[in-house]
Amino acid sequence: MKKIVTYLSERDYIENRYKPIDLEQYKYWMGILGEEFVKKICDQNSNFLSYLKNEDYRVLVDIKGNEVLQYLSQQCIEFPSDIEEILKERVAFEPFYAFLVEFGIGNLKNELQGLEDSFELNIYDDFKYYLAEQLQAICMRTLIVEMQEYKMADKLHGKDEKEEYEYFCTENMCNPTEIINLMEKYPVLCRCVEDRINNSVCFYKEIIEHFCNDKKEIAEHFCSENQISRITNITTSYSDVHQKGRQVVKIEIDKKIKILYKPHSMENEKAFMSLLQWISQGIGITQLNYKILTHKTYSWCSIVKYRECESKEEICNYYKRLGTQLFLAYFLGTHDLHCENIIASGEYPVLIDLETLVGGFNSGKRKTAEDEVYYHLQQSVLSTGLLPTFMWDKGGNGIDVSGMSGGNEATYPFKIPVIMNPKTSNMRIGYDYPQATLKKNRVKLRGEFCPPVKYESELLNGFSVAYRYVIENREEFKRQVKIMIGLKSRFLFSDTQRYGMTLSSSYHPSLLQDGAEREIFLMSMWKGRGVDKKTIVEDEIQSLLQGDIPYFEYYLGSKNLYSGTGKIWKNYFDNVPITFLLNKIDKLSEKDMFVQERYIQTALELTPENRDNYENKVYAVDSIKSHDMEREDISSSVHHLIDRLIEEAIWNDDKTEVNWCQINFNAEKNMVWHMTPMNMYLYNGLAGMLLIFYELNLSMREQKIIEIYETLRNMLFAYTEGGRQSLDSIQSKLIGMYDGESSIIYTYLILYQQSKDKQYLCYAEEHATIVEQLIDKSQKYDLLSGNAGAAQVLLKLYEVSGKNKYLTLAEKAITHLQEHKEKQNQGIGWRIREDILPMSGMAHGNAGILMPVFTLWKKTGKENYKQLAEEIWKYEESLYDVEIGNWIDVRNPEKSVEEIGAVAWCHGAAGILLSRVYCYALTDNKFWRERFDKDINRAYRALKKYWIRDSWSLCHGNCGNLWILELADDKIKDFEAENYINIPQGFNLLPQEILNPGFLNGYGGIVYCLVKKHVLNYTEVRSKTGFFRRTN
Repeated sequence: MKKIVTYLSERDYIENRYKPIDLEQYKYWMGILGEEFVKKICDQNSNFLSYLKNEDYRVLVDIKGNEVLQYLSQQCIEFPSDIEEILKERVAFEPFYAFLVEFGIGNLKNELQGLEDSFELNIYDDFKYYLAEQLQAICMRTLIVEMQEYKMADKLHGKDEKEEYEYFCTENMCNPTEIINLMEKYPVLCRCVEDRINNSVCFYKEIIEHFCNDKKEIAEHFCSENQISRITNITTSYSDVHQKGRQVVKIEIDKKIKILYKPHSMENEKAFMSLLQWISQGIGITQLNYKILTHKTYSWCSIVKYRECESKEEICNYYKRLGTQLFLAYFLGTHDLHCENIIASGEYPVLIDLETLVGGFNSGKRKTAEDEVYYHLQQSVLSTGLLPTFMWDKGGNGIDVSGMSGGNEATYPFKIPVIMNPKTSNMRIGYDYPQATLKKNRVKLRGEFCPPVKYESELLNGFSVAYRYVIENREEFKRQVKIMIGLKSRFLFSDTQRYGMTLSSSYHPSLLQDGAEREIFLMSMWKGRGVDKKTIVEDEIQSLLQGDIPYFEYYLGSKNLYSGTGKIWKNYFDNVPITFLLNKIDKLSEKDMFVQERYIQTALELTPENRDNYENKVYAVDSIKSHDMEREDISSSVHHLIDRLIEEAIWNDDKTEVNWCQINFNAEKNMVWHMTPMNMYLYNGLAGMLLIFYELNLSMREQKIIEIYETLRNMLFAYTEGGRQSLDSIQSKLIGMYDGESSIIYTYLILYQQSKDKQYLCYAEEHATIVEQLIDKSQKYDLLSGNAGAAQVLLKLYEVSGKNKYLTLAEKAITHLQEHKEKQNQGIGWRIREDILPMSGMAHGNAGILMPVFTLWKKTGKENYKQLAEEIWKYEESLYDVEIGNWIDVRNPEKSVEEIGAVAWCHGAAGILLSRVYCYALTDNKFWRERFDKDINRAYRALKKYWIRDSWSLCHGNCGNLWILELADDKIKDFEAENYINIPQGFNLLPQEILNPGFLNGYGGIVYCLVKKHVLNYTEVRSKTGFFRRTN
């Protein structure tokens, strides 16, 4: 075998410092991996630099002779037509694989000599299927490229693409000489093929030998008879491939008994079942245990059968049991419990494949509060994978992959390589969205799936009862956990999808002529990884070079990390896992239980089955029964939310930073949500929290509130100072009034005007220098996130400071905005997304954009701003629908006459009312005043009649709507009239708001609004007028 088949890490280059880099090669790899990435590899891998210089090298490994080529070179070799026939339904280019499979069968028969009494001969047919499919994953791209080259050279014959494909197979793939030529053209392909054949033979031999050694134990564990004879079938493709081709397989014994063989220990599963049994016995429920026979490096287990439930009582029992298992998975930090790792066996949920049994113990280097939030979420019940979890694409299409409710037939939101136009001369590798198949995790009653949100109370009951039982029996639970000290658990550095896609792409023929090139391509695993992961990435690459998914593990009693290639990292982890678990037992508490229950509640309720309960509907005021709200009702609710704001604040170790876990939710197209730390901005970030805690500090003066307020203030100041030094330190290039860098200026200005603290004005001006650099780069133009918002804030800064440069910057922002306008049938608009027409309204539409434009006309007197305002107003006016009495929401234009459409600050009548009142106050122009007066009355009528929403948020809820009604009081005196506002009974948070303390879209803004309006100081709370009025 030529030395060119060696991989980069198997070479010792003879350095020649004067030899230049091959620029063509350098540009080639830049095109594949990116310029910055290639530079990074050059700095970190001297062999790569030598490769680019085409330096000579010595080989560091023994290059063995190629047994496959020797086999194909035999004079007497005949085409194995019987194998070809067997493979026709399984693979393409079956004649090519027929030769290779025959070679593999010959090797397997040699290895199994003396063991023939332990299996039937048809396992060789099983091996043929298994090996052919393994080899197809390696060879398919190359064979397609070769066929395409023949076609381009007019060497294929046939009346259509199918016959041309058959001609290629017959004339080329049935000929050993042609296969030899192919292997010599792609020597790395030949190496990969031979490695896979040898590994597959070794794996089958391992299974047979282990069966021979364990016959008696297998019979005792899994068979009613005391004696078993032989393996009659081996079925593969039950898991990913690790450690030289090993995977989970199904074994049939004596044509009647079916069990699984796993190439790893199942002590983890046994330990989990033991702990689960201990808890379940203590709380008076039963669990299903399945049979396991485990050894150090492999195991046998029974196959858990999927069964539907027969009654609603069984469904209730199922979810209570699952709640108990959810607690144990949460405690252990078990991850990756997706839909393929749980089986619904009647009223019993059964977790399988618990390789990642213990996790979350590696705390890493956490310096910031943001780091602490991510660590907190990693430790939470959300990380188990059991709770409803959706994978989404940018268009809002997604699939539930969770253990609890995933596993339905759906389309994955990512593409994978697939064979297009199979078995034709136009065959190619394309990328398509894979289709998920039904899994065995979905609990059903009479054929209907029973979603967990319908059994929330049962699930929470199972979770809380198990949690409390462990709290009450901590010491005994510790004794149970200590038994696990010798167990191993898998450690995941990257997801299997990334590994699999990278491995598949590494078999492209352009990477199979020089071993160095395949390894260089696999260095793409470096992307997104720091220098501290250098040895990890190098080990991942070695596994991928072997054709394996990388595998890492650790012992619960050690800090060491072990890889599937045999490498050991001493003291890799900060904590000994078993010690971490024992300490975690001491930290279990009622408070933590309530936090985890909120996570469970949110995950269950933000599912498609529960859409009616998280949609923020609009109600006519006269359709809601009025309710006299006592002072205690509101005060108690607000105090509860304030307590949550304080208690759920997450600090870094040195108490210099604070942050909160926050849900990011979008239900426009489909229900999309995920948990993150807060950003720095006003809409739902730390700037908003600073406003909230400033107000709480004025009202309550508690030490914890003071600490949070001062910390938030210092964090924003530090953020501004960092942004002044380098734009690399800011969080985004957004410059909106509420979401983006201008929102921080706006926050400073609000605090300056309320506190008269000139430090806030100084920082507002400092931060304006950051926004100045971003104006021309902005690709958003609305008030919320874009240039209109920047202009509005800069105009406010101009008014407060009196400095003309901010007026000039505001004009610059509007000029940039104007350059990107989109002409409509009437007027102009700006899109927020390609698939959505320009909108009306405050947050993203023309109502918000009109305000800074109209202000500039007022401040400068320039005619072009008047003309621009005219075009902005015209488009929004074209969206007014007389029948519904509101402006059309272009996201959902199909509204019936009975539906009012959007009514909120962000979209619809409320925000438009606020915009028009603002603009009305700026002008004495009769024409514009009459126009605005008409809009104000239309918007007010809609808001007055339909201000009630399910949400109480400022952005899209009752607090925002009522506040706007109050602000409109100077123009609309009708607001003071008695008996027209009916207050709905109390206020509740929507599921998406429970874990959102944000300012505009969360409960933090509700607190701000109610505290600002002195609700906590009321002596009387009325259900009619004045609910948002300050009373003395």
